[in-house]
Amino acid sequence: MKAVLRFFQKPEIQLYGVLLALVLLSYSVVLPQLGLYGDDPAFLYTYHRYGPEGFHDYLGGFRPFAPWIYRLITPLFQETIWAYHAFLLVLRWLMPVLFYQVLALTWPERKRIFTWAACLLAVYPGFMQQAMPLEFCLHFATFCLLMVSLIFMIRSIQQPRAFISYTIASLVTGLSMFGIEYFTGLELLRPVILGALIWRQNSSRRWQKLALHWLPYLLLYGGYLIWRGLVFQSVYYQPTLLNDLRSNPWEVLVLIWKVTRDIFTTGLHAWGIIFQIPRGGVTLLIYLALLAICIVFLGLFFFADSRRYPAESITADEGWGRKGLLLGLFAMLAGGIPVWAAGLQVTLSYSWDRTTLPFMAGACLGMAGLVAVFVKPRHIPAVLAVLIAFIVGFQFQQMNTYRREWDITRDYFWQLVWRAPQLEQDTLIITHQPPTQYLTDNSLTGLLNWIYDPENHAPNARYKLFDMAYRVNHLPSYEPNTPVTHLTFSGNTSQTVVIYATPGTCLRVLAPEDALLPHLPETLLGALPLSNTAQILPGESAQPPAFLGPEPVHGWCYAVSKAGLAAQQGDWAEVTRIYKQTRADGLSPLSPAELTVFIKGYAQTGDVDSALALSDQAIQIDTAIRPLVCQVWRNLRDEITTQTAIDEWMNGQKCP
Repeated sequence: MKAVLRFFQKPEIQLYGVLLALVLLSYSVVLPQLGLYGDDPAFLYTYHRYGPEGFHDYLGGFRPFAPWIYRLITPLFQETIWAYHAFLLVLRWLMPVLFYQVLALTWPERKRIFTWAACLLAVYPGFMQQAMPLEFCLHFATFCLLMVSLIFMIRSIQQPRAFISYTIASLVTGLSMFGIEYFTGLELLRPVILGALIWRQNSSRRWQKLALHWLPYLLLYGGYLIWRGLVFQSVYYQPTLLNDLRSNPWEVLVLIWKVTRDIFTTGLHAWGIIFQIPRGGVTLLIYLALLAICIVFLGLFFFADSRRYPAESITADEGWGRKGLLLGLFAMLAGGIPVWAAGLQVTLSYSWDRTTLPFMAGACLGMAGLVAVFVKPRHIPAVLAVLIAFIVGFQFQQMNTYRREWDITRDYFWQLVWRAPQLEQDTLIITHQPPTQYLTDNSLTGLLNWIYDPENHAPNARYKLFDMAYRVNHLPSYEPNTPVTHLTFSGNTSQTVVIYATPGTCLRVLAPEDALLPHLPETLLGALPLSNTAQILPGESAQPPAFLGPEPVHGWCYAVSKAGLAAQQGDWAEVTRIYKQTRADGLSPLSPAELTVFIKGYAQTGDVDSALALSDQAIQIDTAIRPLVCQVWRNLRDEITTQTAIDEWMNGQKCP
């Protein structure tokens, strides 16, 4: 028992426990309710269709050495989403643990500052895509392997008898740079670390020793640069900086501005976005609880940590803080090289906040240096506790946003299944900006195929979703029977279904008459004549995969979806029955446009008075719907025998 207590009393073990607590408080509160975001649906659908071997084809065009991690983890976690999130949490914890070890092994006298840097790295606010485990497990694992490689390199200097074995281990783990280019700039930290270790030995010919020890890593790094810059041609991002500078030397001024701006964004601005307080409700209560826990818990930890060091060591931290600030700045400059070489942008918003990852370690070390320089030693525990507490609260809010988005995504696809129980093969679904912020149409296409064609293991996708906010140029024509191909999908414009949903409204299949729908995006207007409901098949409904959750409670949107399907089949009596049931259940429309199918139902069954009453209700909700309702009645007029009442209503509404 005493041995166990002594183990947990070690400062490093306590730090690792604090780092784990920070990761869990920041990212795991809503973990069971998280889903798939970003490219994660495409990754998991690749595994579903082809197994682990499928990642070679999926990633080969832009990261041929990346599949190793997916071949490792997908057989373990299969289609269990929470397991991937938990795995990324482990990697997120290992990142600051290993980062701390690299710094502490190199400069053991400054562990206090490195403790701060590690805590900041665990929750760095510039990166806000922690909820995408399949997309970023490669990034996090590569960073961890780089840190492991640096640790082996440090051990090779500190333990000369094991120099060869440690060097080989360092080179092997250093091969991880071939998997992804994000952290290749941080390889330039090697000579700095080697120099610090060799200079501490006070031996002769230090420059020669530095060159000799760096040589194997320099050869490996040079081999990577030759392969990435000259041999391998990525289908997405390729280094273009040197060509740009060669063709226009004045581009160096643009580069200087971009470097300055990106360093400011990741090193300073990122820390200023954390002071966002939720408006209220349960989210606010959890947020305030996290703040209180972190401020008390971290304040005590940092205070106790400072008591371990003599006064002169704490005073010396201020002097070394300047070195830490410079080292952090150098790490940011080195880390940003791949970003600037490829001409990528760095922002603090989705999805380009991913490019803050190479800057993250340097930014955290630099911030720790700033604290050491500008904050009085006795105030440092409180300042750090408050700062990190707000970051934890900020990251919790980011994860909660992802949780809400997954709820929206599940509702979106369940509504689609309700409205379209089955789809003809090779159906192209056209929409405009689905109500999801973190899922592109490519990712939604993966979920679409998973739902309607779950047993397809062939190369070609049988369904495609186009977000016309971004795919206008991918649709060759609005003419019927025009071939449409994209990636592995092949169809034609006559096999199109146009759908539309906005946050807070129900998903609807659109028809040409919906051109008068208020606020309909112009990108959908040209596609409306192509919307072919014959692609929608009635019958036994497709079953969404288990991770999309159980079927939601049947509310208003279920009624609208089923009424639309009944109207497509000409079952107007069913349409009116559905509406009467909504009245009995106390349901009400989310948008006046959702009443048009029930207006048609009552009109087609001869209850013109009820249809006109619904028309008045729709216009009372939003007068902007009047042109669409008038169009509905113009289309119905010749099919209805009671034309006098219709004409009077249309004249009263001043329908054109």
